[in-house]
Amino acid sequence: MSRRLQQKPIAMTEEMIEAIDKYAAKHNTNFSNAVRLLIDSSLDTDAARANENMIRQYIREELDICIAPYLKKIEGIIEHRVIPICARTGRTSAISFATVIGMLTENYTDGRSHENILTTAKKFAAQYLKEKVKPEEEYRQEAREELNRAYNASNFDDEV
Repeated sequence: MSRRLQQKPIAMTEEMIEAIDKYAAKHNTNFSNAVRLLIDSSLDTDAARANENMIRQYIREELDICIAPYLKKIEGIIEHRVIPICARTGRTSAISFATVIGMLTENYTDGRSHENILTTAKKFAAQYLKEKVKPEEEYRQEAREELNRAYNASNFDDEV
């Protein structure tokens, strides 16, 4: 099968001609073949780009088809297993929080209040986690809010 060749005049700048000559020399071919190779590769690239979205859509559809049967199972696992575990963990964390703060306040704090202890702990935690350090009053306000939630109290006065 032979292809019919047509000659078409092409307007090119001197820079384009020089670049194509260099390309032809590098690929051991003549100017005309170099132009054809460059056009073919450009057409192939354009066709590939045009097909990318179609290919992505096809992959998404295939993944949806493959994953769909498992989504109900995953939702069930999250609802019946993961959420209850998180709830128990949250309750355990709250109990631990209350126990540690209470124990420290009663035994090792030299009279510092729960709010002072938690404020200091929050500052140290932020430094350890390399978080942006906030003004002490922000830590104190956070500590006050957490203690109010934890103990369902309305006021924790600092007793120094």
